[in-house]
Amino acid sequence: MNKKNKLICVSVLCSLFLISAINVSNAAPPSWVGVSTGDTFTWRITVNVNTALNLVEDLGISGEIPPGITTGLGNQEEVKLKVRILDVTDQMTHIGVNYVNVSCMLSIILPETTTVEDVAEFGHIIVEYDPTNYTQELFEVLGTNEEGMQSIAGLFMPTDINWASFVTELNILTGMIPDFPSGIIITALANGASVTIPSGVIEQMLEEEGLFGVEMQNVTLDDLEFSITYNDNGVLETAEVIYGTDVLFELVLESGNGDGDEIPSYEISIVLITTIASTIGIIYYIKRKKHIL
Repeated sequence: MNKKNKLICVSVLCSLFLISAINVSNAAPPSWVGVSTGDTFTWRITVNVNTALNLVEDLGISGEIPPGITTGLGNQEEVKLKVRILDVTDQMTHIGVNYVNVSCMLSIILPETTTVEDVAEFGHIIVEYDPTNYTQELFEVLGTNEEGMQSIAGLFMPTDINWASFVTELNILTGMIPDFPSGIIITALANGASVTIPSGVIEQMLEEEGLFGVEMQNVTLDDLEFSITYNDNGVLETAEVIYGTDVLFELVLESGNGDGDEIPSYEISIVLITTIASTIGIIYYIKRKKHIL
């Protein structure tokens, strides 16, 4: 093999090696996991101050609020939370249940600024969906973390979850829990679920249990409704709390990418184009050198 062919072969082989290294070093998570290492998500949290004050007044504890604490507050107060995925483990198994652990960094973006402050690193469990017994499997695995970090669930769910089946399972489970308040309604949404707690149930619970150690008697409240929805990647898209007919709390996914650390196809194309250009350059250099000599 002459020098020209050797150089061309080396150029092509190096490029092929680079492409194979790219593919091998970025193993994809299981098909039911819609997030990957390097993904970043930002949620906007809005609290409607007037609705919160109405709830406090209905609870009869408005006198407990220190004077001036609401001074300077607008009708809505916002803060943004940012979660950066540091790592997604390979599929693991715990007592026969498949799951992955997602290591995350939680940051807060202060109101009216773009300042990002890291708050804490935490673990997040995503459990593979099982249509026959998902609730039990979720509780079995929740808290499992090889690195000792506190693990949570709820920001990310498996992409193939069937919400109608999951809610049916939840309703069966709550019916088996002693003293679980009757009248609480759990409803499946197209891409999430909602929970409605009628005012009478809340009033009874407060009369029996109190609130933060304070007895609550003869209060008149409105219904509370909680709802959550997820996008196609299993990322929490919205969470909302409605008191009566007014929104009390709202969380909305404002931005999020799914690129992670994976190398997009256009970057592989760049590698191929670079290879071709390098090869042509080598050939041109050899021919030019021969011509000069």
